[in-house]
Amino acid sequence: MAAVAKVDATDVPDLRRIAEEIRDRQEPVMLRLDGQDVAIITPVPLGEPHAVGVLTRDQLEILMSAAGGWRDIVDTELLKEELRRAQGQDMRPLET
Repeated sequence: MAAVAKVDATDVPDLRRIAEEIRDRQEPVMLRLDGQDVAIITPVPLGEPHAVGVLTRDQLEILMSAAGGWRDIVDTELLKEELRRAQGQDMRPLET
């Protein structure tokens, strides 16, 4: 994911007012300029890390609990073979 540009609204009164409103509402806001939608400003969830792409401990635990969730449900070798066939890359298996 690309880095997110940061703009400090602290000393820009109109921008600060908008930032405070978005923070307090905790809802995305469509930004319009001359009658045209130009951006969606999305608030950072309260209590969450302020870095994009950083998981909280709870989010990481949820993610890790899903690991292996397809075991005994999906035949992974058959799935891989079907995907290769669908892509026109019928490959022979590696010798072990």
